[in-house]
Amino acid sequence: MSKTNEHFMNVKNVYDDFYKFLLVKHGMFPVKDTEIGYWGVSVSEEVHEIFNRIELEKFNHIIDLGSGDGKVVMIASLFTKATGIEFDPWLHNTSLDIKNKLVHTPHVNRANFINGDFMEHNLSQYDVIFMNPDKNDGKLTEKIKNEFNGKLIVYGPHHNPDGMEIENKFDVNGTYVSIYNFSKNE
Repeated sequence: MSKTNEHFMNVKNVYDDFYKFLLVKHGMFPVKDTEIGYWGVSVSEEVHEIFNRIELEKFNHIIDLGSGDGKVVMIASLFTKATGIEFDPWLHNTSLDIKNKLVHTPHVNRANFINGDFMEHNLSQYDVIFMNPDKNDGKLTEKIKNEFNGKLIVYGPHHNPDGMEIENKFDVNGTYVSIYNFSKNE
């Protein structure tokens, strides 16, 4: 097994253990109403495959909008600098706890977590956005168009930015993935 795959498996195993803990100890499925949206898990292998396909290591900084428990950010940190922004304090703290459990896995120090509302966060400092939206939000689309210059990864079929064409789309284990180009200089 390559070192990269070994590091990915470290991240995956910590999250798998966390979900088992939620279910066995608390009878809780890994879903939650955050007051401004819903958190649900992304599939580790699918996220890893997406980042390999788009060659995430060629980008400088990715942000996960509504980062939940931080899984996407932790996987992204294996490729590049990664930030997650999450409104729900419990999910944000969970991200920090899991990052601490992975402190000895190379590159996780590139993961950063913000507790806040991504609608109030400036997106201009990132060149990739990852989102797993629970609804189509015209305000978010306008925010991205106004502030962002890069690639938008939409995980799942729930959001299609109005007025933007898909640059690339593909299926990863039955999950629909869309890539949009918001580059202002093309």
